[in-house]
Amino acid sequence: MNKIKFVNVSEVFEEIFLEESLKNAFHKDSRLRLYRKKFSVLLQFFCCANENYKNNRNDYEIFEQDSYVVKSLIKESVQKGTLTSKWFNGHINKFTNEEIVDLYKKIKQELDYLVKENKVDKVRNREWLGAIDTIFDYSSVKRIIEIEKLLEVLKTNTLPLTNQIAVGELSFTDDTGFSETILEPNTSTTTRYNKSHFLNDVIKQLEEFNEESLEKSKVLVEELTGDKILFGATGTSEDYLDENSKEIASTYVLRDYNIQRFLSKHYLAKSEIEKKLKIDNILDYYQFGPLKE
Repeated sequence: MNKIKFVNVSEVFEEIFLEESLKNAFHKDSRLRLYRKKFSVLLQFFCCANENYKNNRNDYEIFEQDSYVVKSLIKESVQKGTLTSKWFNGHINKFTNEEIVDLYKKIKQELDYLVKENKVDKVRNREWLGAIDTIFDYSSVKRIIEIEKLLEVLKTNTLPLTNQIAVGELSFTDDTGFSETILEPNTSTTTRYNKSHFLNDVIKQLEEFNEESLEKSKVLVEELTGDKILFGATGTSEDYLDENSKEIASTYVLRDYNIQRFLSKHYLAKSEIEKKLKIDNILDYYQFGPLKE
């Protein structure tokens, strides 16, 4: 069995600089500092602890396959105006749903190319795409876009139902301009087809889905936290990586990060789980430090 090969991240930076230098003249030291900064940001995105990627010489090193992905992402992140550069500059929360989909597709296209070039295997490709999906919440965003499109169709389909014509109403206006209803409208006729009925049903369904998702999330967090208590584990899976497990794209780490975000926003859910499991602070089992929203 072949030993896993690691690549020094500084070598990746040198490759990027050489490729960029073919088209532009950059100051090497400042450009390398920029690459290092982007690499640190990348590790933050994936909730990776910096020290887990340092060797005995205190140099950063990563899996050879991961190095190709890292190179692609950093190279794109330093290009002005790209979605990747905006992501690395902390603007993901300002992205439209469509921009998130476009960014995911751009990264997937590059990952698929690396697979085609035999630089990344299909397993590692799935791991990276799964992690990116978790970071962007791509799967949810894609479906939300579909829901928004259906709502636009609903708005169009109900246009004839949008009217303020009171069938059967008689009104009288005197010389001063004051109006008074003489005969009330036929309510049975005006409510026969009512746009608000359709929209109210949609709202009711969404409210029910929100309640159901909250309850299922609470149950899942309770089960995962219970497992961590049972095995005496705290923090995240990142804390237990050995020297042969320097994976950047870990969906387990990102899952724990999303759990912490969930608990920070739903104190009721957190306190209920704490009480049931008899623990002082559930966040002790999902440690990432201060959250940056």
